[in-house]
Amino acid sequence: MLIRRPLSEWLPPVFSPLFFTLFFLVLASSFPSTREQEDELVELEIGFLTSVTGRSADKQNLNVAGAMSYALDVINGRKLDKLQLPLNVRLRMEWRDTQGDTLLSTKHLTGMLCNKTVAFFGLDHSCQVEATVTSAWNVPLISHVHQHFHEDVLQILRDRVERSSAQLRHHPGTGGDKSSSFMKFGRSVEIKEDGFVYKHHSNDEVKDELNKVNRKCPRITYVSELPGRSVEGNRMPLIVFSRHPEKHVPLDPEFRYMANMHGDEVSGRELLIRLAHYLCDEYQALNPEVVELVNHTRIHLVPALNPDGWNTAYATKMKRNGTTNPGKGRQNSNDADLNRDFPDLDRVVFGDTWLTLQESEPRRGVLLESKYFRDPERELPPGIRSYRYVISKYQSSLLNHKLQPETEAIIKYITATPFVLAANFHNGALVANYPYDSAADLSQMSHYEKSPDDQVFQYLSRVYSSRHPRMSDPEFLGCEAGDPHFSANGGITNGAAWYSVSGGLQDFSYLGTNAFEITLEIGCEKFPDAGELPGEWDENRQALLDFMKQSHLGVKGLVRDARSRVPIPNAVVLIHNLTEDAKNAGGERIRHTITTGYQGDYYRILTPGTYQVTVLSPGYLWKRRKVRVYPLGGDLGKAATRADFHLLKLPPDGLSDEEVAYYTDVSILLEDAVDEALEDQSAP
Repeated sequence: MLIRRPLSEWLPPVFSPLFFTLFFLVLASSFPSTREQEDELVELEIGFLTSVTGRSADKQNLNVAGAMSYALDVINGRKLDKLQLPLNVRLRMEWRDTQGDTLLSTKHLTGMLCNKTVAFFGLDHSCQVEATVTSAWNVPLISHVHQHFHEDVLQILRDRVERSSAQLRHHPGTGGDKSSSFMKFGRSVEIKEDGFVYKHHSNDEVKDELNKVNRKCPRITYVSELPGRSVEGNRMPLIVFSRHPEKHVPLDPEFRYMANMHGDEVSGRELLIRLAHYLCDEYQALNPEVVELVNHTRIHLVPALNPDGWNTAYATKMKRNGTTNPGKGRQNSNDADLNRDFPDLDRVVFGDTWLTLQESEPRRGVLLESKYFRDPERELPPGIRSYRYVISKYQSSLLNHKLQPETEAIIKYITATPFVLAANFHNGALVANYPYDSAADLSQMSHYEKSPDDQVFQYLSRVYSSRHPRMSDPEFLGCEAGDPHFSANGGITNGAAWYSVSGGLQDFSYLGTNAFEITLEIGCEKFPDAGELPGEWDENRQALLDFMKQSHLGVKGLVRDARSRVPIPNAVVLIHNLTEDAKNAGGERIRHTITTGYQGDYYRILTPGTYQVTVLSPGYLWKRRKVRVYPLGGDLGKAATRADFHLLKLPPDGLSDEEVAYYTDVSILLEDAVDEALEDQSAP
């Protein structure tokens, strides 16, 4: 919580005549001396370091930073008669969060010095690192101490505040009431790192930032938007990274991050903008980790799913002196919670009576394989069914409301692209949340509802939580008293075990598409101050990268006609787990299938072990083989085990009636035990 202090305690050192006298003495040598040089703009950078996150957080210093930033604005605006800058000189402040870490402080200082910072501000009581480094490089360190205001300068400040809200230019919106404007300096200060400005970006600025990235890296990026508009007509922009950003290429998995579904939960929104710049910059810098990831993965970043809600939440924050009204802006402009708005496919899995199907019965955990979902227009073998068909055929039964335009745009996008892995970001806790999100018995508000891929989801969730310094820290006991102690389980939770959610995105994605999706709660405060954003990026950066890599874990391949080599789309891929361990005796059928894409390619995330992969399609004999899945290595292009299938079309030549009957009998595939020898397919 920001500690409020009298204004006179923070601003005097910046505006005192003594301060400005010292300031110009240390900068005088930097001014141009010839008429030619005076025609060129000279920008002088002043550095300031303090700790606003981490164990040594001192958020009071955000106010000092904001006051300094504003003081430079006053100087640049030629508001002081006695201390005028040359017309071609401007001052700019660079702000860094040290998190109370000496090594990080030293890193920031040396980096800024290499970036031509000409001087540093330093707190008189806590500038040991600054004093050492600046002394070594003979760079001025300007210490500010508490002095009395110069009344004339203070009047200039008051007049400016009363005339406009320009001092809040770091925020993408209007200022608040005059009584709180001074305190907003600290909250509003821009923090720049590697050329990126940490701030709360408006909806227009989100698109602008993605376009900036595209201009920097046009060969590996493509900027677009979801196919639809929000209730108020706002766009939902996105950016794609890949060697082939504008199209899907078989065997390169599709990955997706989405954020800001709840308009007042903003950390993910800003993280994805920062991640876009990072991927571009590091790719150009030949960072091997980023180059490998982008070259072998098609990465989709969608920062703003609820632009209308964000507008409401941001306006509320400004009116309330930097604090948000809990829940204000969470919903869209129709007052709908988008994470409760998706077709509730969990009810299909659990056999809810919404579906008007004959012989309906509970089917807990049996996915995509119900004999009741038969398509009379395109028969598949009995026992195998895709939920994409269920959505289209039973949409009126699965929904008791009209889809929101934002939800509809999301569904169109995620069903049109063969995503393999995905995550969506929220605020309010620190935990990685995995399916099922909804309990089978809706009267149970908290009940562990295991999906068929529970082991895979736990693994994926731990990949993220273990890379986050606080999410899996046993000493982190929750955001507030009484919160669940998620870190005791490694910072992960089953969604329904936490609290049951119906109509959520992650379960729809798992059941309605091929993608495995989790929900990432990445911050205790829903709408943190801009000064918190650099720390959140530092906490999440490696987790973001490592989670994306998991889209290469498992098995992938191409399914084609054995004679024509034509791709076979919508072929069904079934998995039996042959790995013997404490939880599985071997031969267990994983009751969740995926289907091939329109180019015949498939991707199935599996943890390391031994599996049987079976592929079948109408009019073909099914085929299966044994594969081994290995842990991820450095070469992502070869990380997933490759298993291609060439299916024989019916009626096949050279097979007896008994063989044809065997290879078209789907009931054999649905048995848990696998006794016969299987063709072995090792990793390439």
